[in-house]
Amino acid sequence: DLPGTSLITAEKTRLLSQHAAAQETWLDARLELGHHREVLPEIRDLVAADPLREHAWAQLMLALYRCGDTPGALSAFARARAALKAEYRAGPGPELDEMRRWVQQAGPVPLTGPAFASPP
Repeated sequence: DLPGTSLITAEKTRLLSQHAAAQETWLDARLELGHHREVLPEIRDLVAADPLREHAWAQLMLALYRCGDTPGALSAFARARAALKAEYRAGPGPELDEMRRWVQQAGPVPLTGPAFASPP
């Protein structure tokens, strides 16, 4: 019930970003354990809440691919690319591009790699 000052708005944005990053880390762990079907709803919610989080899109692509939905994974990439172009006028970064390549090659997506790399 605090007034919407710029300081409060900035802090809220920061905390929401930290929360989303923590969710992504938790989802990475669950994906590594092979729980791709179980986490799909959570990843979809995360992407819907913030469509500019590239790592969440990579997680969605990975989960869909591991569920046998290659077209869905490629569709997720297209939606991510469209969201990023609309907002930033730029395409996806290396993590998302690498995930797209893995999915297009229809090869096994490793448990580790760009989708699970820690930020430098």
